[in-house]
Amino acid sequence: MNHVTLFSLAVTLATAAPVLAGVAIVDKTSVPGVELIRSGQSANSLSVQNRSWGGTISGSGQIYDCGTSVPPRSTDDTTIVRLLPSGLADFSWASGGAAITPVSSSQEDQAQACLLDASGRLVATGNEVEKAGKKYVTRVELTRYLANGTLDSSFGSDGIVKTAPNSNNSFGHVIDQLSDGSLIVGGYNVGHLQQWMIGKFSPSGALDHSFGIGGWVLQSFPQNSIVNAIAIDGDSILVAGNAGADSSGYDLTVARYTSDGDLDPSFNGSGIVSLNFGAYTSTTALALQSDGKILVGGGNLLSGHYAWMVARLDADGSLDTSFNGTGFVTFSETAGEVKGLAVQSDGQIIVAGGDNGTVGITRLNTDGSRDLSYHGGTVNDTTVLRDAEPQSVRLQPDGKAVVFGWADDASNHSYSMVVRYNVDGTIDLSF
Repeated sequence: MNHVTLFSLAVTLATAAPVLAGVAIVDKTSVPGVELIRSGQSANSLSVQNRSWGGTISGSGQIYDCGTSVPPRSTDDTTIVRLLPSGLADFSWASGGAAITPVSSSQEDQAQACLLDASGRLVATGNEVEKAGKKYVTRVELTRYLANGTLDSSFGSDGIVKTAPNSNNSFGHVIDQLSDGSLIVGGYNVGHLQQWMIGKFSPSGALDHSFGIGGWVLQSFPQNSIVNAIAIDGDSILVAGNAGADSSGYDLTVARYTSDGDLDPSFNGSGIVSLNFGAYTSTTALALQSDGKILVGGGNLLSGHYAWMVARLDADGSLDTSFNGTGFVTFSETAGEVKGLAVQSDGQIIVAGGDNGTVGITRLNTDGSRDLSYHGGTVNDTTVLRDAEPQSVRLQPDGKAVVFGWADDASNHSYSMVVRYNVDGTIDLSF
């Protein structure tokens, strides 16, 4: 178990409208390998909060951390921070290494996921809140940044898209890209029940009205549901999230859609797979193997607490029983959910998630067995402040794993968090 403490390095950001000026603080921990990032107006202001839900890594190893921060307006703003491969802030990017974008005109907004397109532009999705009369409405947001970190004026309206499928509150949660450059955003729409929500956008940020109904697919289930992960399989769109076949609880749920937004009947006959592993199974991560098999991660309720679970499906949606002999692996020693899956070039599987307030990571062999060469086959738990909330994992070109999320200190102040691990599962002391 790794325990960390903090010291702070403040970096003043230069003013560059419409990105707010402020301060980016990269907090190095006493044990290298963990980076805590705070972006805000005052280096001494402990009221500044930061949270990261996702990130991405360039081919040359720069790390983009995507989330939210609270600068001078005291409302959350979309915040992207770029780190060098060493873990230090990249001061050459955006404004001192951070792009802080007030997407909402008056209320909060946040990035929840991001990707790099073929031109090296970063595209982020999330949600933003606007006041509409006497109420507040949440909509999906997308932002696109040029390679230098400034907003791309050719995307949407001056680099920003704000939209929703209807008048209900809508939340962007994950993003991926088709081979033609179209952007696929997943999340949820809040009506009588929360529905799965999937939107398709052109490379310029316009809604693709040939997709679903008016550019959107709203998928209803018997209870509240949310899209937690997306993967692109050729021209097909794989979607995973919390949902279920009936109102008794959540099942492991995966769906496959065509590029037009129709459910693909070649996938389990209906386009949707719903597998019951117990009273309650969350579905929070998704990854595609090179052979077309589908890895799904989440949490399974065991004896009153969640335990990590990873399942594997064949390309047709059936459970792949060659994976651990049953089609799934349960990590009974954990307490939490799998939040990220990544497949190495040799087919081995990185599994990361929250484990009783720590950052946990391990590796599976291609057959679903524990990889004994990766931290001895056990989950490596890293303690970051009082409570850590890992949200996703990405692989660097050199095979090192990077976990994104946030951590809260004893006073409930939040920091965006980036943790890097070596290829053997030990924490990377050079970061």
